[in-house]
Amino acid sequence: MGDKLLKQCAETYRKVRNTFRFMLANINADDLTGDALLPVNELSIIDKALLLKLNAVSEAVKEAYNEYDFMAVTSTLATFMSNELSSYYLDFTKDILYIEAKDDVRRRQVQSVIYYCVDTLLRLWAPILVHTAEEINDFFEKEESIHLKEFNASYEIENAEEIEAKVNRLFELRSDVFKALEEARAAKTIGKSLEATVYMHVTHDDKAIIEEVLGTKLAQWFIVSQAILTDETYTQYENCEVKVEKCEGKVCPRCWNLHPVTDEHECCDRCIEVLKKDYPEVPVE
Repeated sequence: MGDKLLKQCAETYRKVRNTFRFMLANINADDLTGDALLPVNELSIIDKALLLKLNAVSEAVKEAYNEYDFMAVTSTLATFMSNELSSYYLDFTKDILYIEAKDDVRRRQVQSVIYYCVDTLLRLWAPILVHTAEEINDFFEKEESIHLKEFNASYEIENAEEIEAKVNRLFELRSDVFKALEEARAAKTIGKSLEATVYMHVTHDDKAIIEEVLGTKLAQWFIVSQAILTDETYTQYENCEVKVEKCEGKVCPRCWNLHPVTDEHECCDRCIEVLKKDYPEVPVE
């Protein structure tokens, strides 16, 4: 026991608590009832891939509890919440949660995933973070104490191996793009990633995966303003060819993405359409 160990534990606890805070801030358990909470089979492939990882974590943690290996419990849960949730899924879905219309299907999909994550992780943490879990449960579901509940069963997801293979391939491509973005930042070509336009040359198979899983939302997944697939030749990285340029245009004050200076509004076209949908009584000039 010492200051170094206590600080390490405190930092891990803060990361876990803050991740729960972010998730709870973007869902309302009272609103996610009935048709609003989407079943797993109505989620996107990206969402299902995360729930598959959640399933693996849940099974590993329950096995660790049975073996009284509490260090494995805390390290497995903390690593998942830090790497898979905070640094990846919750990071790129901020654009969906904050920008899309309130009842947009994609936004509801993300909220449903967050609900499932909170419900599962809260139960898994409860035997260790006793008071924090009860506090979170008071905001999440007020019906009964978290300590009267059982661990969740794994979510049933069809074609799991196929989903994992496709998403893992997208992660390999994403790794190359992130390397190119980091090099562009180092060269002062861009500052933050939303200032970037990413050009990619990928194989026919990779292009098919991108179109199936991400559709037109490739830029959203890379957290850049534009991402364009072309047949041009660029710098070869491990899995694909990538070029990064500074995106031209003006910053949308709502989503912070850059959009063409020819747009008549300060906000981008996407945000204008969302505002018209959510606030039809307010004229947009």
